[in-house]
Amino acid sequence: MIPGRSSAIGVALTLLAVGATLAPAQSNVEELAARLESSDARTRRDAARALGEEGSTEAVAALLPAARDADRDVRRAVLEALAAVRRPDAAAGLIVLLGDEVPAHRRGAIGGLVDIHRREPPAGRRERAVDWLLRREQEFALDPLRPVEPGIVDALAGRLDDEDTENRRLAAEALGALRATTGAASLGNAAAGDPDGQVRRKAVESLGAIGTEEAGNSLLSLVEDPELQRHVVRALGRMAFPSATPALVAVYDSDPDSDLARDALEGLARIGAAEARGTFYHELSSREAGRREYAAEGLGRLEDPTLVDGLIRDFLREEDARVQLAFCFALVRLGQTPFVDRVVLSLSDRRLRDTARQYGLELAADHLDEFLRYLDDPDREIRLELIGLLERLGSPAAIPKLQELGEDPDSEVADRARAAARVLVRRNEAR
Repeated sequence: MIPGRSSAIGVALTLLAVGATLAPAQSNVEELAARLESSDARTRRDAARALGEEGSTEAVAALLPAARDADRDVRRAVLEALAAVRRPDAAAGLIVLLGDEVPAHRRGAIGGLVDIHRREPPAGRRERAVDWLLRREQEFALDPLRPVEPGIVDALAGRLDDEDTENRRLAAEALGALRATTGAASLGNAAAGDPDGQVRRKAVESLGAIGTEEAGNSLLSLVEDPELQRHVVRALGRMAFPSATPALVAVYDSDPDSDLARDALEGLARIGAAEARGTFYHELSSREAGRREYAAEGLGRLEDPTLVDGLIRDFLREEDARVQLAFCFALVRLGQTPFVDRVVLSLSDRRLRDTARQYGLELAADHLDEFLRYLDDPDREIRLELIGLLERLGSPAAIPKLQELGEDPDSEVADRARAAARVLVRRNEAR
C-alpha cells in the first residue's frame, strides 16, 4: 500500500459520511421552507413548528418571511419557533412580530427579544427551559458576550406606545433588563406621561437599572411626583447617582422617621455622600437594623481612614448578622483587608448571600488578590459563588486562577471555572 494512502482514504470516507448526514438535514429544511408557501394554513403552521425544532441557521432564515403570514396561528407558530432558538439571527423576525395585530403575539416577541440576550445557566446548573416572560421575577443575567443591537432597543422602545397596557409595561421592563442606554429618553417620557401607573413605575425602575446620567436626570425630574416618589428615590439609590444627593438629603430631612427617609438613607449610603456624614453617624444608633446597615455602608464609602477604630468598636457591639456584614464591608473599603474573610464566607449563608454578592463585586475590584485566595476554600459553595462573582467582575487578572480551578476534583466547580475563564478571555479579546 502506498504510504499515506490509508490515512487519505480514511479522510475521504469521513467526508463522505459527513456529507451523507448533512445532505438530508439540508434537504429537510428546504422541504419545510417550501411548505411555508403552501396555500393550506395548517401545513404552513406545522412547517413553522418543525423548522423551530430543527433550529439551524438555515431554518431560522426560512422562518423570517413567515413572520408576516396572513394566518394568525401560523404567525404564532413562527413566534414560538423564533423565541425558542434564542439566537441573534431570530431577532429580525421577532421585531416584525412586535408589530403584529394580535397583542399576545407582540407580548411574546418582547419576551423573545429579551431572552436572546440572557446568559446561559452556568455549567452544571439545571434550569427549566422557559422564556423570560415566565422567569422575569427571578434574577436576569445578561450575556456579556452578546451586545444588544440598537435596532432591538428602538423596536422595544416603540412598544412603549402600544395600545395594550400590558405590552407597554413589558416593554418598559424589557428595556431595563437589557440595560438599554439608548432607550432612556423613551423611558423618561413613559415615566412622566403614560396614563397607567404601573407602566410609569416600571419605566422608573428601568431607568434606575440603566443608570446613565440621562436616566438619572429623568428620575430627578420626577422626584416630587407623589405617585412615583418612593420608586424614584429607590431607583436613584440603586444607580448611586451622585447628582441626586441634594434631593435625597431633602427627602430624608423632611421626615427622618418615615419609610421614604429610610429609602433615601439607602441611596445616600450607596452614593457615599459626604453631605450625609452626620446622618450616617446618627443612624448607627438606630433601633432599626436596616438603618444601621445603611449607615455603616455609607461611612465605609466615605473612604476616611480615621473612621476605622470607631467602626471596629461598633462592629464588636453589633448583634445583627446583616449589620455585622455591612461593618465588614465598610472596614474593607477603609483598607482593613482581614475583614474580606467575613464577606466571602457570607456567600455560603442563604440569608446573607445576595448582600455578600453585592459587597463582593464592589470590593473585589480593588482587592482582587484577597478574593482569589478563597478559590482554594474547602467549601465548594464558596468556590462556586466566587467563580460567578469573578466572571461578573470581568477582570482578566482572574483568568489564570480560574483556569487552574478548571482541574478541581469537583466536576461542577471545574466546569464552571473553565466556562468563566473562557468568558473572560473572549471579553478581554473583544476590548
